[in-house]
Amino acid sequence: MRFKARLVYKNHPFANTSTWDEVFAPVVDKSTLRIFFTLVGRKGLKMRQADVITAYLNAEMTDEVFVKLPTSCGDEPGMVRQLLKALYGHPKAGQLWNQKFVQFMTTRGFIQSERDKCFFYNLKAEFFLVLYVDDLIAAALHVKQLNRFWGQLQSVFKVRDMGEPKHFLGMEISHIFQHGLVAISQRRYVEKLAKRFELPDTERPLTPIRTDYYERLTASADEPILQHQPYKELVGALIFVMVSTRPDIAFAVSCLTTHFSSPKSLHWETANRCLGYLCATSTFGLILGKGGSDSVVSYSDSDWAGNPLTRRSIGGHCVFFGTSIISWSSKTQKGILALSTTESEFIEMALAIRQVLYLQPLFREIGFNNIQNSTVIFGDNQPAISSIGNDSAKSRTKHIDVRLKFCGEVIRQGLLQIKYVPTIENTADIFTKPLPTTRFRQLRDSLVSDISFIQNNNQHATANAIFAIKRAIGF
Repeated sequence: MRFKARLVYKNHPFANTSTWDEVFAPVVDKSTLRIFFTLVGRKGLKMRQADVITAYLNAEMTDEVFVKLPTSCGDEPGMVRQLLKALYGHPKAGQLWNQKFVQFMTTRGFIQSERDKCFFYNLKAEFFLVLYVDDLIAAALHVKQLNRFWGQLQSVFKVRDMGEPKHFLGMEISHIFQHGLVAISQRRYVEKLAKRFELPDTERPLTPIRTDYYERLTASADEPILQHQPYKELVGALIFVMVSTRPDIAFAVSCLTTHFSSPKSLHWETANRCLGYLCATSTFGLILGKGGSDSVVSYSDSDWAGNPLTRRSIGGHCVFFGTSIISWSSKTQKGILALSTTESEFIEMALAIRQVLYLQPLFREIGFNNIQNSTVIFGDNQPAISSIGNDSAKSRTKHIDVRLKFCGEVIRQGLLQIKYVPTIENTADIFTKPLPTTRFRQLRDSLVSDISFIQNNNQHATANAIFAIKRAIGF
């Protein structure tokens, strides 16, 4: 057991904070992190993880700030000291530390990504790095490159070398170097959640949400609001798992988040069911790396007026690079009440286009210069696809004309293509509605895989298990 004490900054209510209007400190985006792991697998890179100890104290203060030390430090009454380093607790400490690290990286030949300020790269050396506050992972072709960089890092900062990454941001990481794959999951975190919320061992359903959820939602409209249950805590934990490694629970979590302020017994039951499903599939996770071509593929779908109480549509989309899933979304469409299936599908397709356009510059930065020529968005509604392709404002789509013009302009510029896919082959169907077990498993297996063999024995993974993963992700 370790005992630590830390001197922190306490802001005075009358302090002059006029220069502290901008205190934002970026962290690496989850989609960027998945692109990073995909590059590691596809390029055959080696990884190394580090934790910068007391990172904020490496940054120098840019403003003139005076502090009064605790009486136990022995200063005379009324004495103040000028703050030279960014103490933890200071509003600008995170931003100053980030600026310090950016300066360190750029002076050593790295380029800071324009799209994600915590992603750094050197294409000539094939060296990549991601930063989340004070935790970082670097990847390079050769161990010598990593050793040289670590020497530079340790010459400036006090660093804890953690070797090849095994855990990062609550995720368990397994690198199968010989097969060009990186697996990420959250088995231990899920097991801790089950203990924390006292989930019975018998609660292990096959799907995260019941197929009759909407019928039960209507029936529970007049029930009293749930009291004295840690609903927000449980749903918040489920959100963390969903955005990190489990896109298969995205729809269930989306349904739960719409009732944060007024949960009822149905929502508490559904949240526990979702946790039980995670426990039953705790060894499932994402497989990133080799597989497929250098193309970005997105699937888009929506369930028109799916919510029986509000008649809002639920839309979802996911984005793949090769066979590696990069991002996903399942949300109620707000702002515009779709009047037809075509409008609902079109609104979600526009959101998928926005997400792809956000990711394209990042791919171009890391060397995929013609990524727009191999970017495709698939949808299963032909009238919606036709509306975008023709850039036509018919009566049923006129009130969303701005979105239509935006998508039409993207198509004319050749930034991506939009193609039709049958509903049975549309992966995004899992993000829009409760599905029966067979259909749910079919779509789930295109998103996540059972990686228990890696977690149990990474170095001696059997050939059969490797083949199963390759088949699941489309090799």
